Amino acid sequence: MSKAIVKFFRSVPVKSLRAYFEAYPCDVVLTVDWDDAPKNIVKFLRRALSGILPEDFAKLQENAERINEMTDEIGQTALLSVVPDAELEAHRACKNAHDRALRIFLTDKNLFRRAEEIRHTDRYRKGRMWSAFVGPKNVTVSTASEDMAQFEAKILACFRAGQRIKVDIFDRTKPYGEDQDLALVQVVAYHERLPESYPALDEANDVISKVYRPAHEIALTYEPESGSIEVIANDRECRPEIAKLFAETLLQTEIEGQKFPLKQYDIAKLLRPFDFPTDPQDGIQSVKVTMLRLTPYDSQNKVTLDASAREPRTLYALAQEWFNAHDPLRTGFALSGVRIAVKFAPDHKDPRGKTVTFKIGYPNSCDLKDKTEKERLIGEKYLRRWGLIKDV
Repeated sequence: MSKAIVKFFRSVPVKSLRAYFEAYPCDVVLTVDWDDAPKNIVKFLRRALSGILPEDFAKLQENAERINEMTDEIGQTALLSVVPDAELEAHRACKNAHDRALRIFLTDKNLFRRAEEIRHTDRYRKGRMWSAFVGPKNVTVSTASEDMAQFEAKILACFRAGQRIKVDIFDRTKPYGEDQDLALVQVVAYHERLPESYPALDEANDVISKVYRPAHEIALTYEPESGSIEVIANDRECRPEIAKLFAETLLQTEIEGQKFPLKQYDIAKLLRPFDFPTDPQDGIQSVKVTMLRLTPYDSQNKVTLDASAREPRTLYALAQEWFNAHDPLRTGFALSGVRIAVKFAPDHKDPRGKTVTFKIGYPNSCDLKDKTEKERLIGEKYLRRWGLIKDV
């Protein structure tokens, strides 16, 4: 049995697990004693599913993977954003993250799919598949049928592959700052790609080639307050064109495809020890510099000082011990990169505590995402408080 199914069985409360198999029945679970102890039910299911029909097993595998994916913090935030107000009380009454995800999965497939689209977009923000562009501020996104048809036609022409496309557009929010949300409009386009094939066995047990047309996903978000247009797509070269097509057809505004200005970082102060002040209510136990990348003023070469986050001594004390009078932190070197580890105390979301580690490179590189509440706290509150972000 796959790890995804085992995790699904162990994490979903028995009452909800029973509801799942009522929605997706299969013969081998008809004899389950749902009044038995949960651990016995899980054991029975694991044994019984060895005889499940291949098509039933494939569906269970697919559903378990989809539900498991929505149980991390990004997925839970996405699910909460699509729950209707009338369902909030029932959503909050669920036993755990798996229970919440499964409830929406069983009651409204369209809402669950929308939450998956939101999670996909937020997961890849500020990563290799992401680019942000300057757009107009406070423009209403058109949903008129003629404008949508024009957008779809231009996306298909841009990729020059399949002839079919499905576009979904909806309002959403994303967490920002302390207990704040930013309004967004999200557009998701699934366009047909060129045919592909894979080997399969037919009814006569002969090897045949099955042909299918994969659907490629593109996601955009438009933030009216800032005018930012963000594009999630595999092909970096196509992202400016997608942003332009979106602005031209659905915002009805011409843009140049200029990238959204990156934040500017100032890390020079970290050549010396820094105390990283924090507020007690934020639950930060410690902040530690664990890597410094140094560049001589008269050279393009680099030297890196790196220490374990568990090392009791500071990196500055280690550099003094290692190099003594030739300590590069004291003379002749500029700081071009730094790694910082922020350790949080245990809480209800992370019972063992959590350490967020990120790198900043001078002048505008930072791999700190804003996927989780703790990452947003660091990025939106503390980097500025610590003077590591320049006001541009």
